Amino acid sequence: MTEQLPLFESAPPPTELPPLPSIVRYYDDFDRVDRRLGNLEDDLWRIHLNGRIARWEFGRIPDAVRAVVKRVLAETLFGNATSTAASFWARFVSMPSDVLSQGISKALCLSPVDFRSWWTLEALDHLDREQSVAFRHLLHWLCRWEVGQWRSADAALVRALPGHAYTKYAGVRDRSSILPYEARSKIVSYLDELSGLAASGQCSPRAARDGAILAVAYQHGLRSKQIAMLDVSDVRILDAQTVHIRPTVIKQRSQKVGNHINRRMQAEWTPLFLCWADALKSKPNGKFFGMVPGEIAGIVGDLSERVTGSRYATGMFRHTGAQRLADSGASREEVSAYLSHTDTTAADHYIESSPAQNMLVNAALGESPTYQSIAAAMRGDLITVADLLGRPADQQIGGIPHGIPVSGIGACTAGQSLCTRNPVLSCYTCHKFLPVSDSSIHQQVLTDLRHVVRSFDQPSRVDRVSPAMMQLRVTLEAVGSVLSEIDGSSE
Repeated sequence: MTEQLPLFESAPPPTELPPLPSIVRYYDDFDRVDRRLGNLEDDLWRIHLNGRIARWEFGRIPDAVRAVVKRVLAETLFGNATSTAASFWARFVSMPSDVLSQGISKALCLSPVDFRSWWTLEALDHLDREQSVAFRHLLHWLCRWEVGQWRSADAALVRALPGHAYTKYAGVRDRSSILPYEARSKIVSYLDELSGLAASGQCSPRAARDGAILAVAYQHGLRSKQIAMLDVSDVRILDAQTVHIRPTVIKQRSQKVGNHINRRMQAEWTPLFLCWADALKSKPNGKFFGMVPGEIAGIVGDLSERVTGSRYATGMFRHTGAQRLADSGASREEVSAYLSHTDTTAADHYIESSPAQNMLVNAALGESPTYQSIAAAMRGDLITVADLLGRPADQQIGGIPHGIPVSGIGACTAGQSLCTRNPVLSCYTCHKFLPVSDSSIHQQVLTDLRHVVRSFDQPSRVDRVSPAMMQLRVTLEAVGSVLSEIDGSSE
């Protein structure tokens, strides 16, 4: 008599997956062309991404779950979300292989409720926030295709899965994502000086190119990819003082993605674009800066570090630009337009984080304790009035900033005729400046310039955080530092 095997002892049949397409068409937004990806059964996919070819080696994914990951990424590519698919791919391969393999296997065989228990008790502690977001995307794919025991209605359960604590725009609220005023002033001064050199033909095309990249990041808060995507046709030079750029909208959840917006560059910085455009005459087509996003990010970081002493990414320039608008009293709609957003959700964070008007004025007057520690950079020793009068006339600093006559404050070791910056206002923060040891002279400058700052505060006047306003504020701080130095030396 043959022994009968117990019922249900055999392994359950494998979960049936939707077929893998033979070809996937996706949009390469950097080169603005449609591309095709074939042979998806292969374990090596070559994806055109941000001006380069990325290699997705599926041999790094466990065999048991490789088919699921391929289908998820193929569908994401097909939805023209190439950057999103690349982000998910990076998260999948960075997960611990046992967690990825076990997680997908559990999702295929367990009910959604049982999977939630496994996710909460065992998986969440082994994944970071970005990895858990990628895995949720995979679960949503299971719901759409109703694979295993997942159904379309279970998408709500996926959204409710426990996640990692994340505070959006925390850097805006605590201002850690905002460039300090001193750094902004240094960048503006650097761009002004470099533009002056470009206008006089003393700037190399490469230096002009790097300066133009920094100017775009600072003034308009564009992402590295948006700057890299600028074609030659997207930069219109109308005359020596008028340059328009036409960046592409990216990373927005609407039909606005792929559209172009028009921005005008500050007239003082247009010589940088003219100098670089002149070097591109032999290349009438292609990208204006001829770089990929990673290279743009490197230039912004390197140049900002060289100018300010601290490294800043393009994202910080974007946050700073939006906060600069909010601080100047711009509306939610204006901040949203600057960010190319379709709603005012993000703008609310910048406006709520904007300091009160009296804080802005106190900072501009150089009276806030927060800014009093900023000293003039690498200043030389103090000199006497007699030493000043004994120097050549070109080295004796004088000027009429904002209609206020100022003279006798100190000497310039290089000579005013060779200075490309604004005399008096820039001298206090220049390493070539030798201030006189008479505190009454500097105290009078401090008093006179504070009247100018108060006139800037009128709503009908220029933006309180314009380059001119920032220069005034930093100058006042440096004057205060000189006074402290004089008082310390007299003691």
